[in-house]
Amino acid sequence: MNFLNLAHRGLSLEAPENTLPSFARAIEMGATGIELDVRMTSDEEVVVIHDHKINRTSSGRGRIKHSTFTYLRKYDFGSWFHEEFKKAKIPTLQEVFDAFPNAFIVVEVKARGMEKRLSQVLKGQTHRILVTSFFFSVLRNIQRELPEAKFGINVGHTFEFKRKLRIAASMNLYSLHIEQRFLTEIVAGAVVSQGLKLIPWWKGTFYEERLRELIKFGISGVISDFPARVHNVVQNPRFDLNIAPNIAV
Repeated sequence: MNFLNLAHRGLSLEAPENTLPSFARAIEMGATGIELDVRMTSDEEVVVIHDHKINRTSSGRGRIKHSTFTYLRKYDFGSWFHEEFKKAKIPTLQEVFDAFPNAFIVVEVKARGMEKRLSQVLKGQTHRILVTSFFFSVLRNIQRELPEAKFGINVGHTFEFKRKLRIAASMNLYSLHIEQRFLTEIVAGAVVSQGLKLIPWWKGTFYEERLRELIKFGISGVISDFPARVHNVVQNPRFDLNIAPNIAV
């Protein structure tokens, strides 16, 4: 059994999101992998950050796509969270790969136009990554460059679920990702019946019984801020947990 216990932007409740300390703590707390976000700088460096600006998560200001990597590295990306992390810098995706050579990594592509450069960074890592995005065009472009990689589509709203599921199946994508509160047994069954892995993300309060219910629905993993609690549920399922025999991590 291989259940993907994926830490959302690392252990972002205990360390600044999308930084090396956050990823390290997630692995220490039982995560089998990490989920992160990528964007590209003006000089084509692939960096790990969620927002299109650095204002919220750093001591600086500016848009990622209008900033050089050297400019971004000048700023502190940790003390907004706690003084303990004041030396944290914005990492490159390559630095994350180098720092965690054995981790399974979900790479969410936040912006269009970076596919070719990102594919260069991902090359050689396809055995341990899952590339996701809200944009089918982004996934198609990377799929052409790296057909051996795994790809997943993010679904942000229930009204787009049926359309995205249909297109995902036609593209032979690996997985579909949707917020867990939208998941019913019928919705989960529709995804699994198309041959896709269902890996929801979790926002808000964590409930162990809800995770047990989702596991019964057939999810193959979960992206959350609570990897230690997920680990405890998966290790003590209270029922036969035989759900994801084909996931290679």
